[in-house]
Amino acid sequence: MTTNWRNLDIRVLAILVSCALSVWHVFANPIPNADAFSYVRTASVYLESGVAAAFSWYPSATYPVLMGIVHQVTGIDLFTAGQLINGIFYAVIVYAFISIPLEFRNTQRIALIAAAFILIFPTLNEYRYYLIRDIGFLAMMLLAALQLTRYAKLGKNSHGITFILFVFVAALFRSEALVYLPLAPIALIGRTQNPWHLFLRLELYLLGLGACALLLLFMLNIDVVNILQRVLTVYWPFLRDALAAMSDGDSPLSVAVFGDYAANFSGQYIWLFMLAGLSAVLLAQLLNGLGVPVLLLLLYGLTKHRQDFLNKDTRVILSFSLVAFAILLAFLALTRFISTRYTMMFSLSVLAVLPLVLDQLLTRIQQMHRRTFANIALIFLFVFSAIDAHISFGGSRNSLQSALDWVATNTQEGDAFFTNSRFIAYYSGRVEDYDVISRYIEEDAIQNAQYGTIFVLMTSSSNDKHIETSVEFQQIEALAAFPNAQEPEVLIYRRLGN
Repeated sequence: MTTNWRNLDIRVLAILVSCALSVWHVFANPIPNADAFSYVRTASVYLESGVAAAFSWYPSATYPVLMGIVHQVTGIDLFTAGQLINGIFYAVIVYAFISIPLEFRNTQRIALIAAAFILIFPTLNEYRYYLIRDIGFLAMMLLAALQLTRYAKLGKNSHGITFILFVFVAALFRSEALVYLPLAPIALIGRTQNPWHLFLRLELYLLGLGACALLLLFMLNIDVVNILQRVLTVYWPFLRDALAAMSDGDSPLSVAVFGDYAANFSGQYIWLFMLAGLSAVLLAQLLNGLGVPVLLLLLYGLTKHRQDFLNKDTRVILSFSLVAFAILLAFLALTRFISTRYTMMFSLSVLAVLPLVLDQLLTRIQQMHRRTFANIALIFLFVFSAIDAHISFGGSRNSLQSALDWVATNTQEGDAFFTNSRFIAYYSGRVEDYDVISRYIEEDAIQNAQYGTIFVLMTSSSNDKHIETSVEFQQIEALAAFPNAQEPEVLIYRRLGN
C-alpha cells in the first residue's frame, strides 16, 4: 500500500513537526521562565482549594488550573503539565494559521507556505518552552479568526456562534480578547451582499451567549466582579499617573522634557509629545516582532500585490490586526512599556495573509529568466528565520543550576537566605513566597539583611551597582560565581558582621 503524498493534508504534517519542535525546546531549555513559578503556585492553590480559590488567588487562572487538571489526570509534575498544554496549544495555532489563508486560496502550495511561516516565525517559536498563558490566548483567537472568516464567507450560524465561543475561551486566558467581540465583526460590513444582516445577527448571538457565560461563571462560584476589580486595581495607578502627568503643564514630566523655561509655553502639549513618542515605541516593537524577512515580504505585498493583501476576503483577518494594534497602543499609553511578546496577535494576523503574497511572488519568479538569485534569497531568509526561531545564541542558563547545586552542598537548612531568582527560591525550598520574587533587588536589601545571610543573586545593571557598593563598604564577601568570576551570571555572597 502506497501513500498518495499529494492528497495528504499539510496541516497534519505541520502539527507533527510542531510537536517535535516543542519537545526539542523543552529539552534545550530545562530552566523554567520566571512566570512559570507564578502559574505553578496558582496551580497548587487549585489542587489544594479548588477552582474558585485559584481565580481568587490569580484573576487569569485558567492556564494554571489546566496545569493542575493535567497533573491530577496523568500524575506528571506541574511544569511538565504546562509544557504538555503549551505543546497542544502550539499544534492548534499551527492548524488554525494554515487554515486561514486556505479559506482565500485553497492550494497545496499555499498550505506549504503557511506551514513554513508558522513553524519558523521567530517571535512565536522562541516562546515554545515558556510557561505563559499567551499561547492559549493566541490559539483560541486564531480559531476565532478562522470561524469569523468562514462566517463572512458562508454566512452559517454555526461559524458565527463558534467565533463567539472561541473568543470567550480566549478571554479566560487574556481578558483583552473581549475587545475583539464588538470590533472585529465590523469588517463584515461591506463584505457580503447582506452585511448588516450578518453583523446584527452575530451581535444578537453575542448578547445571548454572553448572558449564558456570566450565568455559568456564577454557577461555578467564580466572583466575576471581584476579578474585574482586581484587574482594574492593577491598571488604575498607571491611568492615574498618566492622566496627571499629561494634564499638568507644570508636571515634573513636562519640565524634564521641555526644561524649566520652555515648560511654561509648551507644557500644555506634553500629551501630544507623549502620544507621538509612544507611537514610535509601538512601531519599533511591532517591526521587531515581525522581523526583517516578514517586513520585506510585507513591503513587497503592499507595493506589488496589494490586491492579494487588501481585499474583501482578507478584510476579516486584517480587522484582528487593527484591533490588536489599538489594544497595544492603549496598553502602551497606559503603562508606558511593552514587550515583543504582547505584539504576537498583531504579528500573526498580518502574517496569515502573507502566504498569498509569497504564492504570487513564487509564480512571478518562475517566469523570470534569472530566477536563481531570487530562489537563493528566499531560501536564505527561510533558513535565517528557522535558525533564529529554534536555536538560541544567548547565554546559557545552566549557571542557575550550578548555583543551586552549590547552595545544596555548602549551606545549612536554617541559614538566612536571600535570592532574586524564582528558580533558586523554588528548588532550594528556602523561600516560601517564591512566586513573587523580583529579579531587581532593593537598594537597601543587602544592608538591612541579618549577618550571615547567604545571597544568591542574578546579575543585572541595576543589581550590579548595589552589589559593588556593598562590596566596597565590606558588607558582603564573595563565596562563588557562575559560570566564572570574569563574566558572572549568578553571584553568591555572605553578609558580613559580628
